[in-house]
Amino acid sequence: MALAVHAYRIPSGSMEPTLKVGQRVLVNRIGMRLSGPHVGEIVVLRPPKNVSDKVCGPTPHMVSPGGAACSSPVPEADTKVPFIKRIVAGPGDMLYIKEGHAYRNGKRENYL
Repeated sequence: MALAVHAYRIPSGSMEPTLKVGQRVLVNRIGMRLSGPHVGEIVVLRPPKNVSDKVCGPTPHMVSPGGAACSSPVPEADTKVPFIKRIVAGPGDMLYIKEGHAYRNGKRENYL
């Protein structure tokens, strides 16, 4: 039987100032499966294949509707460090980054 809550350690500064490097978080592994992810939520996911080799970015590029920014996720058994990220846009949203701030549908988002 799988546990409903799993502990993760924040591996990098990509979520600062919300989450600090080394901080531990408890993640509800069931809640998202029932309701689906929503803008503003923080989620844990498997990284895209080849991300550690930097094959999957950070070259700016356009993503076609329905397309993916990177390749498929790696199998769970091959994932050593999970991605812990905030959902900043959903289907149909227009997103851009300006001076380090996310703008969704023309409005600056404040996720702190």
